[in-house]
Amino acid sequence: AYEIVDCDWSSDVCSSDLYGPPFAADFIRHEAKLQSVLAQTRRAADAGEVWAAVNMGWFHYRGRGVRVNKVEATQWFARAALAGDAGAQMQLGAMLAQGDGVPADAALARQWWERAAAAGNAEAKRRLAETKP
Repeated sequence: AYEIVDCDWSSDVCSSDLYGPPFAADFIRHEAKLQSVLAQTRRAADAGEVWAAVNMGWFHYRGRGVRVNKVEATQWFARAALAGDAGAQMQLGAMLAQGDGVPADAALARQWWERAAAAGNAEAKRRLAETKP
């Protein structure tokens, strides 16, 4: 499995030694597979699949197959969080706490962490313990 790396092709990390023949063809095939996975995940998310909404959030948050768009990532995480996904609740809380793609809102972040913690998310429990109400 290959990972798509966003980089400057003149850098050492993305030199032709890594992605030149025969790897260039593998890189192109991997990109096509990623776009296919992205399209399938989008269809599933649009159909109401919570796991797919979470994945769409991460695709947009990290820029996998799409440009980084934290506003759109927030919308996908919020959809999954409202459907009860503890991981999405945790991530939405983190984004709200840091003002990462959304205006910072510590009180709302705490509410999402409380929901995630109630669902058993250990990271949310840790963050709640570290922050005061």
